[in-house]
Amino acid sequence: MSKSPKNNSYKEIMDHIEVTDEMRSRILKNVVLSQEKKLFPFQRFSRYLPVCASLLILAIGASTLPQMVNRITNPPPVEGVGSAPGTSSIETCKSINELSRRMGFKVFGLYDFPFEVNSTEYTSYFDELAQITYRGTDNEITYRQSARGEETDNSGDYNEYSDVITTDLDGLSLILKGENGNYVLAIWHDETFCYSISCEPGLKRDELEHLVDEIATEASEESRK
Repeated sequence: MSKSPKNNSYKEIMDHIEVTDEMRSRILKNVVLSQEKKLFPFQRFSRYLPVCASLLILAIGASTLPQMVNRITNPPPVEGVGSAPGTSSIETCKSINELSRRMGFKVFGLYDFPFEVNSTEYTSYFDELAQITYRGTDNEITYRQSARGEETDNSGDYNEYSDVITTDLDGLSLILKGENGNYVLAIWHDETFCYSISCEPGLKRDELEHLVDEIATEASEESRK
């Protein structure tokens, strides 16, 4: 059965929805922004973030449909192969190597955990933010790595915590945040990348620092190659 002209027109419109740099930046900020205080919502619902971001993209696209209808007869050329520059690209990868290839830099990872990991998820946000989520039965750790820019906190967790420690770890300025000796967030950066580790329900200070040290050691070894 052939598709109606109405359906074809709708498909053409949706195929040419583009996300500008400003829109992409706004979506990334919304993806990482936690809204509720001290309930660790980012980690708890991290598996649903790609769906939420996609819905946000469609909502933004819908607001621009009238303008796109006027342009649909002369769409802009698509450069290169695959997604056009500026389009949405939240992708789940099969491995850390695939994630590294997509990001264009080596993504480090965690290996020695304080709990048994049952599943691991690798996600690229617009090829700008690499995220690895490690899930256990009752625990979850989210590791993030991105190229260093003006903002050095890529955790997405902007809650206030009673316990905030700034310490030196092998020359790196490390910030730990948590409640009552239970730490849920580590933030640090070097000359090349920004890093963060978010934990649910939280870890002891030495356990979280051990995870940070894993990444810092691998990053240092990579920089010497």
